[in-house]
Amino acid sequence: MIPVRSFPNCDWIFFYSPRAIQYFLEQKTIDKDKIRNYKIGTMGVYSSQYLLEKTDCQANFTGEGSPSKIAHDFTVELGSEKVLIPRALNSLQRIENHISKEQCFSIPVYQNHIDESQIPPETSHALLTSPLNARAYFEKIQPKNTEFFCLGETTQNFLKEEYGMDSKLIKYSELNKLFERRI
Repeated sequence: MIPVRSFPNCDWIFFYSPRAIQYFLEQKTIDKDKIRNYKIGTMGVYSSQYLLEKTDCQANFTGEGSPSKIAHDFTVELGSEKVLIPRALNSLQRIENHISKEQCFSIPVYQNHIDESQIPPETSHALLTSPLNARAYFEKIQPKNTEFFCLGETTQNFLKEEYGMDSKLIKYSELNKLFERRI
């Protein structure tokens, strides 16, 4: 976690992923009860579900489709309001690139990086949790007969767009079933 001393005033909070939600909520400077005072946007349905599970808050905006479509749709929804985007340090920042700097406060709340020592050899199944995770895997391994599972549509879309690979979308709540080979 990257500690944040204070957060700017804003109307919206936009989350790219369940992990961003997790690290945002773990910040000591966050009053979890006040999250209801903001409009909340998420990159996709799995982040919205995770948000609901952890905070009992419904997202006001849930992205659907490609990252560029989500960015467009969210900027229309945002209008002239201000948004805080808690994100990974090495985020692709696909939403920020469509919003003026005066409207957008993009703050890293956790660090993500490629640790090549943690990339296993090719296996029959691979769980990819982020675009960075997918890139690291494909830079080290050229899989031939691997079945891919992705957490989140952003990772699934990245895998398809960058590597032409199909995958099965997995919800965080389905992970135990996946590991028990019930999916």
